[in-house]
Amino acid sequence: MKKIISVLTLLIICIFSFSMHYVRGHGELKSPKELILKAFDASGANMVGSEIYFWSKTGNMDTVKKSDTLKNIEYDLSNALKGEYSSEPRKGVGIKITLKDDSNAESNIYGSIISTIPHREVEKSGNILDKIFKEYGIKANINTCISGEYEGRLSDEQMDSISSAVLREADAQRVEGMKDGNTLSISAYSPRIPGAIKSGNKKINLNVAMRYSPYMDKTCIWLATPVILKEY
Repeated sequence: MKKIISVLTLLIICIFSFSMHYVRGHGELKSPKELILKAFDASGANMVGSEIYFWSKTGNMDTVKKSDTLKNIEYDLSNALKGEYSSEPRKGVGIKITLKDDSNAESNIYGSIISTIPHREVEKSGNILDKIFKEYGIKANINTCISGEYEGRLSDEQMDSISSAVLREADAQRVEGMKDGNTLSISAYSPRIPGAIKSGNKKINLNVAMRYSPYMDKTCIWLATPVILKEY
């Protein structure tokens, strides 16, 4: 019995030591929104904008309560998010909230925050969304994407090096990817980002894409969690 206790104690110590080593080596575990900013910084790209998409269901409720709830959510989100962007130039930042009311089912809320300026408060904006939805007892799904660019055309080797640096910063493992002409796209999974979507039987929660634009003579990059929703 004493031997079993000793072995269990040693095992616990080993697990604890490994956990401490992991945290020291990788830093404090970050929220998905903070982690995606850190991963984007590792790309060395110039930030040009960001997009946050969110959607949720209000659950079944009577017609009057449903209508009031949707109006209140829209009001709270609009005020909070406008306040979040108040220190930024108004040009280039758009807040759009769409409420869809299905009379025979649950009400759906769709919204987006589109910024075409280098706005770095992605984490704060996402936290505002989380907070307001929680106040109404609603679970929100949030998709975050940051876009950037490099001058000129990057070589395939440079693209590979940058995408590897991004995945490394996020502790993500490549799941699948493609390279087609001027475009590179990689889907990956990071245990440091809660949640994931399925591609076949594989989990994905990080997406990085790069494409050279001859028109702008720039190489563009997009980094999103869990996936890039816009066309690139």
